[in-house]
Amino acid sequence: MKVILFFVFSQSMIFGFDIGTNQIRVSYVNNNQQIVILKDKSGERDFFTVLSIKSNENLKCDNDGIRNFDNLIFSFGKDIEEQFSAQNIIQHWTNFFAKSYTNDLMDIIKDRNLDYHIQMSSSERIFMNCIYPEVLYMMALDNINESIINILENYKIDHVGISVPKFYPQLERETIKGLSKAKGFRASIVDNTKAISIYFALENFALFRSKPINVAFVDIGASNSQFFIVRFEKRNGIFIKEKSYSFDDSAAGRDIDIVIRNIIANQTDKFIDLKIENKLISEARKIKHQIPIRNEFKGYIEGHGNISGFSYSLNVSTIIKLSEPILSKIIQIIRKASGENQIDRVQLIGGSCRLPFIQEVIKKELKTKNLFTSMNMEEANTIGASYYSATLSNEIKLPRIEYESIEYYHLVLRTHHEQFPFTGSFPWYNDFFWVFQTNNSFPSGSSPIAVWGYAENQSKIRITNDGIIKLVIPGKKILKPWKSSIITQYTKMKQRHKELMEIDVLFSQLEQLLVDTRFLLKETGSNLLKPIEIENVNEVLRSIEFWFHMQKQYHPHSLQNSIAVLKSHTHCLFGRYQNNQMLELSIQQFHQDIEEIYESLFNMSFKSKRKLYRSGIRTVLKSISAAQLWFNERMVLHKATKMTDDPLLVYYRVNEISSNLKRVFQDYVVSLNDREQSQTNYNSGHYFYSKGNVNIEID
Repeated sequence: MKVILFFVFSQSMIFGFDIGTNQIRVSYVNNNQQIVILKDKSGERDFFTVLSIKSNENLKCDNDGIRNFDNLIFSFGKDIEEQFSAQNIIQHWTNFFAKSYTNDLMDIIKDRNLDYHIQMSSSERIFMNCIYPEVLYMMALDNINESIINILENYKIDHVGISVPKFYPQLERETIKGLSKAKGFRASIVDNTKAISIYFALENFALFRSKPINVAFVDIGASNSQFFIVRFEKRNGIFIKEKSYSFDDSAAGRDIDIVIRNIIANQTDKFIDLKIENKLISEARKIKHQIPIRNEFKGYIEGHGNISGFSYSLNVSTIIKLSEPILSKIIQIIRKASGENQIDRVQLIGGSCRLPFIQEVIKKELKTKNLFTSMNMEEANTIGASYYSATLSNEIKLPRIEYESIEYYHLVLRTHHEQFPFTGSFPWYNDFFWVFQTNNSFPSGSSPIAVWGYAENQSKIRITNDGIIKLVIPGKKILKPWKSSIITQYTKMKQRHKELMEIDVLFSQLEQLLVDTRFLLKETGSNLLKPIEIENVNEVLRSIEFWFHMQKQYHPHSLQNSIAVLKSHTHCLFGRYQNNQMLELSIQQFHQDIEEIYESLFNMSFKSKRKLYRSGIRTVLKSISAAQLWFNERMVLHKATKMTDDPLLVYYRVNEISSNLKRVFQDYVVSLNDREQSQTNYNSGHYFYSKGNVNIEID
């Protein structure tokens, strides 16, 4: 049973974001009391954070990122892995957000066959192929904002709840919130454990009694696995308490993809380049999604260039056997968090939980026969984030929810020489302090430092409602060098993206213009152009075609110049060709319009017996006579010209004269109607101005 959301009508909207492995999923609460998944402009339910890049030179970067954006070519979105024959592909993975260069992080990159060149930036964060992974997040936010404006144009964003894994430490959370705020989103960070628990509680309100129930959630996504137990109790509303939590960011769906990929790759001795590698990963992903309904697989990997393709075959038992190290890690996090806790229900979250052999492991470890999939497995986090946002808003009335979280990280305060328990204040001032987050299990590549700085008099540490730790120094703004570096690179990427979009449009225009010119020159050039004109057009055409095909990179101004030059030398060819095609139709329409005006005047005067005022009729008839005189004179001159001469009667001028005639007649009809209405009102003793003559409105 779903709980009913009671709305106070507003132009504000509640949103929830789920930051996934290589996509962001967005939901919102609509005025029909439903949570809806926001779709992108192509109808996808995900906003993908995948970037394919290549450079006309070797990609070069320094401590601040790419040196020269002019040579950078990239495409942003889904299904772009094979767009470039030689490329670098960057995906936003949770493993790489606000990370440092560490051995365990590099092990994950190697184990997952991620072709990233990793280096540290000047702001102590990693680059992936010279790009901050956070830039991809900001570019996805642009697409999200565009979809929100297009679909919900009359609404404003009220709250945005952003669901992140509970194991995210301070830097990841602060980065997501700070960059979201920079893009205009009023964001609050929420643990995925809390988002999912609120979602479960509100959707299953009828299950709760005074006796508590313990629900175990298994969340296996593409880049990490999480297991947590939550207690639900019906009191004066809903009481929710986290009992335990564990995770592993080195065992997940991508690792199973790699197992399948390796099985396929081992069946060929052919060289595997980046393009073949992308095909292998894509094929492995498809096989994984079909494991619930198939036991054996056969297929073919297409080759390219000098690399030939190959056939493959595999079965699920082989996948299971080679996945044992991954399954072992999943077993460990289940054992670590389950302990002696009683479990009344096991709820599956995350797409990889659909795999039967993973479900068997879960059943065995938790000693249960039933696994529940009643929640939306792929979209539970974003739906939960929207429910969480609803609890922060005054626009929606929900049942009372009391939530008690586990503090996953312990905080300690350190100086250069000593360590203290964290109390929220400093033992003394005018010294450097560091606040550390500690736990036996820490995500790969993450920094344990939450905040650090020089504590002056009256300095204090504040923790926001969504758990962000801040150093506050009265009268001073704490600078975030990482934030300015990311935004600077994002701004340059956006400028380059705009330029690439412009280049793409201009490229297509010039390409089409060259093709059309060559075609017309061959088919009708001798009929429409003089010999000297043909020679000039050919010379310009050869010159621009040579430049166009030999150029290695393009700039908007050079393409614009080429288009302008070609148009200036071919306007006679295209103008004469188009006039030959369109003039006859325009002449027919011209005569037809005059006949229709005469017919309308006849019907108004004789059939309808309307009283036509003479001055208006004279204006219409004079306009027709002038148009016919102009047309007859032009037609005589036009017939005396050759096809290779510039035409003296052009179709667009004939169309313009026709339009003017119809406008003059329509003005006469409107004025006639106004006169008749005025006379009617006068005869009845009432009078008012016609709508067309009124310059004020009276309610």
